[in-house]
Amino acid sequence: MTSGEDLAAQNFGMDALPPRELRYEMADEYMDLINQLFDSWEPDAVVKDRERGVYADHRKLLHPIHFEGQFFKCAARSTRCRRRRAARPTCRAGRLRRAAAISRPNTPIRSSPPPTRSAA
Repeated sequence: MTSGEDLAAQNFGMDALPPRELRYEMADEYMDLINQLFDSWEPDAVVKDRERGVYADHRKLLHPIHFEGQFFKCAARSTRCRRRRAARPTCRAGRLRRAAAISRPNTPIRSSPPPTRSAA
């Protein structure tokens, strides 16, 4: 979403990337949407009670979200159970402050350049 290559825009049905600031606004909104989907299961919904044969408490899962932003719209439920960790891993490459602001609350996984021959 925040790539600098027009080729990446084709993954989202666009011919060319929008301007950089608009891409970051889109990424912010997308992360809001994804986090709401992940949070649509209550934290204690998965009970794993083998004796009763119950995996999850049906009253605590699959709460639909109704998200309507400037770029994305979603009225759905997550079919994936909530992770035990509050933050979700995200990947980012680069050092722009704007990219860091998006990934910071979502436990970023940073990429780093491969080592040089002299460092190896």
